[in-house]
Amino acid sequence: MTHGSAVARTVRGAGRLCVAAAALVAAAVAVGLVGAGPSRAVAAVLAVVGLGVAVAAGLTVALVLTGRGPRLRLDADGFDNRTQPHLPGRAVVRSARWSEVRKVQAVRDGGRRLLVITLADSRRSVVLLRRLAEPPPLIEESIRDHLDAAGGYRPFGVIGAPPGASRPGRTA
Repeated sequence: MTHGSAVARTVRGAGRLCVAAAALVAAAVAVGLVGAGPSRAVAAVLAVVGLGVAVAAGLTVALVLTGRGPRLRLDADGFDNRTQPHLPGRAVVRSARWSEVRKVQAVRDGGRRLLVITLADSRRSVVLLRRLAEPPPLIEESIRDHLDAAGGYRPFGVIGAPPGASRPGRTA
């Protein structure tokens, strides 16, 4: 099962960016036709910014439609987390087998909802839930199901929750 980025939401957002870019280019043309001297410089800046916004929107849509956008793949063997940007000099765990998973925690970092998957060797993979289309409870349930199927339950909790409250609706 692959939890992908919100294609419709991304395309809608890119469409809004294209409308904004068109408005900037139209304003640039209007300023350029009416004015002279410094107005033409303003028109050129508006046109360049508008075209830059349009190119950024196009690249975003292309990345999402080609499957290179954020995603979380879960299968019988393990997970592949592509929700985090790769930062040079920072160790990011992209994938691991379910047998390596020690625990999974739902965490709130400011306003962001995250899942922290801790491996047996203490390395971590952080799933940025806002970058995926599916609601967080569905993703959490998918991970629980895969962990259960791969050899038994691992602790899955919410930081700050009382013991036993980490898996509502489940019985031991």
